[in-house]
Amino acid sequence: AAIERVRTALEQSIAARTPGPNTILASFDRLCSIYAAIETLGAATDLEEIKSYAILPEGVDATIEYLRTEIEALKSPNIQNELKRARDRAAVVKALREAIQKAKAFDVEKYVSHVHARDEAAKRRDDAGSKAFEGLGIPGVLGPEWRQFIQAGEEYLNKNAPNTYPADNDSCAYCQQPLEAAALELVRKYRDFSNNEIKIALDTADRLFRDHVAPLVAVNAEGLKQQLAAETGGGQDVLKPVEVILDKVARLKEKVAAGGEIDWIEKDSEIDAAESLISDEDSRLTGLITGLQTSVQERQTALKSKQAELIELQGKKTANSLLPQIEKRVSDAKWVGKATIVKNNLTGVLRSLTESAKEASDELLNKGFEKRFGEECKALRAPNVTLNFPGRQGQVTRRKLVASYKPNEVLSEG
Repeated sequence: AAIERVRTALEQSIAARTPGPNTILASFDRLCSIYAAIETLGAATDLEEIKSYAILPEGVDATIEYLRTEIEALKSPNIQNELKRARDRAAVVKALREAIQKAKAFDVEKYVSHVHARDEAAKRRDDAGSKAFEGLGIPGVLGPEWRQFIQAGEEYLNKNAPNTYPADNDSCAYCQQPLEAAALELVRKYRDFSNNEIKIALDTADRLFRDHVAPLVAVNAEGLKQQLAAETGGGQDVLKPVEVILDKVARLKEKVAAGGEIDWIEKDSEIDAAESLISDEDSRLTGLITGLQTSVQERQTALKSKQAELIELQGKKTANSLLPQIEKRVSDAKWVGKATIVKNNLTGVLRSLTESAKEASDELLNKGFEKRFGEECKALRAPNVTLNFPGRQGQVTRRKLVASYKPNEVLSEG
C-alpha cells in the first residue's frame, strides 16, 4: 500500500511538472543559431550552450538600433531605380544604334543602279506592250489597273487552265464563250505580256531593288524619334543631335520606298558622327550598369550580413530575458524523466516484494502447516489432499485451499 501511494504521488507530480507546448519557440526567429536548441528543449538540452548564447554584449540595445538603421538604408530603392533608368536608356541607345547602322550600310550607288535597272526593264515592257496592244482600243491599256487585271487573270489561268491555253477551239476561261480568232489572239498577247522574258526581267529587277531597300524601309524612324524625345525630355542631352539624323533617316526611307531621288549629300559623314556619339554613350552606359550591378550585389551581401547580425542579437536578448523559463522547462523535463524511471521501477519492487513475501510465508508458515496437515490426514486415514498457498501483488493470502475437494465435504463446519 505504501508503494502504491508513492507511485500515485509520483504520477501526480509527473503530470504537474510535465512541460506543455513549447510557447517559448515563438519568441525566436527561425534563422537565429539557437533556434534548433530552443525547438527541442527537453531533458537532453545543453543548458550551458543556451546560457553562453544568452550573454549580452555591451551596448546591445544601441547596436540593435544602429543595425536597424543600416538595414533600412541598404533597402533603399534609389540605386535600384538608378539601375533601371540606366538599363532603359541603354535599350533606347541600342535601338538608335541599330537604325543608324542600317542607314549607314545603305549603299546609295547600288540603290541608284537598281532603280535604273528597274526603270529600264519597265520601259522595255511598256514599249513592248504598246506595240503589242497598239490600235486595239483597250481602255487604260498598260495602266496600273490594267496591269493588275492582267496579272490576276494570269494567276487564275496558272491555277485553273492547262498550259496550252488558249488553243484553237478553246472557250474563254472566264465566261465560257467561244473564242473567236481575234479574241484568241488577244488572250495570247495577254499571257505573253505576263510571262515573256521582258516581264521576267522586270520582276527580277524589282525584286533586287526591294531586297536592297528592305533593311532601311524596316527602320521605324518615327517610333525611334518618340523614344528619343521621351528620353531627352526636350532638354539638353548628349543624344539630342541624333534627333536631326533621325529626321533625315525618315525622309530617306520615304524616298527610297518610292524609288525617288536621294539628295542627302552629307549622309556618310553625318551618320558617322551620330554613330560615334551613340557608341560613346553606349560605352558609358555599359560601364555605369556594370558598376551599379556590382553596387547592388554588394549592398545585397551587406544587407544579408546585417540582417543576420540583427537576428542573432535579438535572439540573444530574447534568450537572456526568457532564460528562467528555459531553465525551468529543462529542469522539469529532467525531473520528469528521472521520476518516470523511478515510477516504472516500482513495478519491479512490487514483484520483488511479492516473491519475498511468498518465500517468507512458505518458509515460516506453509511448510510447517503442510507437514502437520499431512500427519493429521494420515492419522485420519484420509485420501491424499493437495494444498494451494496463493499470493500476489505483494500480499500473502493466509488461506489454504485443497485442490480437489471442498473442505465442508470432509470436515465439520468448525
